[in-house]
Amino acid sequence: MIIAAIFCDSDGLVIGFKVQNHGDPIVCAGVSSLVINTVNSIEALTKLTSAHYIVKCDAQAGSIGLKLKKSVYRASGAGLLLDALALGLANSSAQYPSEIKLSRIYRK
Repeated sequence: MIIAAIFCDSDGLVIGFKVQNHGDPIVCAGVSSLVINTVNSIEALTKLTSAHYIVKCDAQAGSIGLKLKKSVYRASGAGLLLDALALGLANSSAQYPSEIKLSRIYRK
């Protein structure tokens, strides 16, 4: 089962995510595409640099995550990209509830 967490700031705005484990190959491929595209888009389409966010990837463990260091960095376009990922993961989780467990974690 794929375990996905969406990290939100105290206002409920998405500031990051972590996805881990594997599942059904087709569902896993879809989730992987959403996640990798989000990371690549933040790197290529925003003015943020690696100083603005943390990316952790462990291919052997099957996990990847990205977290903005400050909520204000959402304004760079990263917020829209992270919101789109959260929407895609929520839709995928609703369609494949036995394959994806999705949670939201709020920072106080």
